[in-house]
Amino acid sequence: MRGLTAELRSWGLEARVDRATGTVEAAGAGGRRVQRAVLRPHRGSLWWWLRWEAEGLPGGAALPQSPLTPAADPRGAARRIVRVLSPARPES
Repeated sequence: MRGLTAELRSWGLEARVDRATGTVEAAGAGGRRVQRAVLRPHRGSLWWWLRWEAEGLPGGAALPQSPLTPAADPRGAARRIVRVLSPARPES
């Protein structure tokens, strides 16, 4: 978790570990948008998963998750989280 937190900070994001939920939280500019990453098994090894915040889910419902990278690749996970938190580019 420390490796991902350090990588996120190197990209200029605010990042912290929430030990109560076992997540790494990353916030973009101004801290308005937050993404959470968790370690979970995938394909026989430990991977970083992105937890998507879903509006309108009933209390206690599981949040949708997407696999990011193997746990040994925090740089790749951070790069993907940065893309998610980056402002959307207008279509040309």
